[in-house]
Amino acid sequence: NNGEWISQFLQVHNDFWPIIVEAQPLFRDPLREIAKNYGGVYIQRAAWITEDEQMTFHAHTDAGGMGSSLFADSVYHDGWCNGELECEKSQAETYSVLTLDVVTLLERFALASDYIVLRMDIEGAEYQVARRLVTSGVAC
Repeated sequence: NNGEWISQFLQVHNDFWPIIVEAQPLFRDPLREIAKNYGGVYIQRAAWITEDEQMTFHAHTDAGGMGSSLFADSVYHDGWCNGELECEKSQAETYSVLTLDVVTLLERFALASDYIVLRMDIEGAEYQVARRLVTSGVAC
């Protein structure tokens, strides 16, 4: 998440107030700048179903590109890296990250009358977060 999608979206829909959530510190500066330019906020945490939980975050670089996830397996999961089967462990980075409960975030900042665009590219965690959004009543 280097901010390309949100930048393009906000250029067309500049009346939106962005809340950008990304745990990967590599993208902190460009995302912070995008949030600032559009009057929004950038939060360096992992989008998840709990708040303030310390979790191990995994960054992977392989044939699919660079990705990050709360899950240890490669986010691209094809088993190939530069034409070789099985990427070397040196290409994976782990670090500790705090979580952000997406439901709590929306309850704090969104009004029932707001038009919300929620784009989730959270490498497999979408299923748990979507389930929590529906069961909490926030997404309904």
